[in-house]
Amino acid sequence: MALPVYTSKHMKKFGLLENEDEVSKESTINSLLKIFLDKMQQLPYIFLQNAYRWKIFNGTINRDNLTYWWAKMRSEYQGVIPPAARDEKDFDFGLTYGNLGNAWKLCNLNTFFT
Repeated sequence: MALPVYTSKHMKKFGLLENEDEVSKESTINSLLKIFLDKMQQLPYIFLQNAYRWKIFNGTINRDNLTYWWAKMRSEYQGVIPPAARDEKDFDFGLTYGNLGNAWKLCNLNTFFT
């Protein structure tokens, strides 16, 4: 839904741009770069979430080591470590419903481009 708002056609429609011909090539590139930066910065985390879930589903990760594997994979993929010691009661991945409710983030990101 966000993509059409950035186009000069829609900006003109909403009165944000007087003349569609005024849009320079540089302005168009800047708008596309902004869209890219808004969306693509999420990819490493989305990949990590899906890789983690896949390892749970295929049995690589069992219920006794959920937090360990989450911290290990975050360190491996993102270079991030927990600020304090974590145990299995501190299940960071399960913090949001989207993670526990099996909402595939990569599919949500793809809807932006279709």
